[in-house]
Amino acid sequence: MTNLAGLPDRDVLAELLLRWEELFERGQDTPAAELAAERPDLAPELARQIEALKAVSWMTQPLKEGPQSPEVSAVGGGRLGARYRLETLVGAGGFAEVFRGFDERLQRPVAIKLPRPGRVGPRDAFLAEARRVARLRHEGIVPVYDVGIDGDSCFIVSEFLEGGSLADRLADRRPSPEEALRWVTEVAEALEYAHLHGVVHLDIKPANILIDHHERAKLADFGIAQSAAKSGAAGPSLGTLRYMSPEQLLGKATDHRSDIFSLGIVLHEILTGKVPYQSLEPQRLK
Repeated sequence: MTNLAGLPDRDVLAELLLRWEELFERGQDTPAAELAAERPDLAPELARQIEALKAVSWMTQPLKEGPQSPEVSAVGGGRLGARYRLETLVGAGGFAEVFRGFDERLQRPVAIKLPRPGRVGPRDAFLAEARRVARLRHEGIVPVYDVGIDGDSCFIVSEFLEGGSLADRLADRRPSPEEALRWVTEVAEALEYAHLHGVVHLDIKPANILIDHHERAKLADFGIAQSAAKSGAAGPSLGTLRYMSPEQLLGKATDHRSDIFSLGIVLHEILTGKVPYQSLEPQRLK
């Protein structure tokens, strides 16, 4: 158990929230006042954050297997979980494909991410991490609405933003320095929140930074995020080569500093129009 003495308030809250979550998953709903006995001044804020987690506690429940759906991979007309209709492929990478979809129950557009076969570890571990990310509630993080299983496919459903990505913007024009600093600041604030809640992103790049209709930057696609406590334990990191930190390239343990390094590369690209390292070969980037 971490010694809370001398830690900043936000670090104490993050640690207490993790303690509550671990106990809650074992069936113990520990009161905030009891958890914060050493720091009673933080009990009200801890209680507020616990209530926010309880609002999405359904995500910790076992998922029910859905029927086999051979049409899931079809672009346009495919369905997931008897609820989500796949419409258009809007993005693809080495890890996953992202579709514009439609939630037929709530009648709204959504983004649906389907991992590529063989690009994730055990399905239960992937879904557990997706649930952890789904608990993040910050205006700078694209919210996750649902995670599920349909046949052999697992999927993540999140908000669909019409404004496109920072990568789209960079392909069209170079943003002003003021825009660049504002967007990077917004992403940095979102990352700080995620890191305080035990989640690192590990794939910071322009394609994963979306711009909403208010011209605000939002961080998306925590698809390869790992719990900070487990970072580096799953073998070589996934990610996008040109934005990787040195420790990712070397397959070493990663933490929140890996995200900060990658965000620095993004800022360099916005301001100069290019990334510091152009090679596609890992050994030439080290």
